[in-house]
Amino acid sequence: IGVCAASQMSIYLLGPPGSGKGTYGKLLSSSLALPLLTASTMLKSDPTFVTNYISKGKLGPDDVVESSVRSYLFDGGWGTEKLTEKGWFSKRFILDGFPRTLGQYKLMSSWSPLLRPPSLCVHVDLPLDICVEKIKGRVECKYCKSVWNLADVESEDGFVLPGIWPHFKKCFCEECTKLTREVWDGKYDREWMVRREDDVVDEVVEGRMEEYRNCTEGILEEVEEGR
Repeated sequence: IGVCAASQMSIYLLGPPGSGKGTYGKLLSSSLALPLLTASTMLKSDPTFVTNYISKGKLGPDDVVESSVRSYLFDGGWGTEKLTEKGWFSKRFILDGFPRTLGQYKLMSSWSPLLRPPSLCVHVDLPLDICVEKIKGRVECKYCKSVWNLADVESEDGFVLPGIWPHFKKCFCEECTKLTREVWDGKYDREWMVRREDDVVDEVVEGRMEEYRNCTEGILEEVEEGR
């Protein structure tokens, strides 16, 4: 799809954890000059949702998640004044992480036509075993907070996903930028490395993939059938 056409649409990104959709979202946002709105940002802006769900490690029911996202979008949560339906008609954006279940997708599809729910879905289709490998390669520098990926993937299926290494980027941190492919021993034991628990525990990672299969992939059928 052409850049000019896409820039006239609202877009939502769909893909399994570790597929890189967040990175693609940033690239699309830059190329199309559309704001990138992530589910985590929108939900964390809702104090009630944070108290009742995020602080307790819960995902939240579909209707509550949809309500928080809709409030963020339509009530000026992303730096605009509260929008009327007429004012919202001209707004375009990219959604990352919402909708993440079929229930959320159907609730979003019920929005007023004037509110223009996303009209283009970008599906990042990547084998789940590769996603797992990329997830396990993710690290954050505890000093500069940069997020890197040390997993260089080149599969027999032809998927080539180089890692995102500190020395490739313009980062001036004196700790993480010392790491290069040549000196890394494959161990995640550097003092500056921080890894999310849900990125390193096998059962948790597998559970995230299973949840994606069960909850999110059903959206594709709806999108493909134009519902």
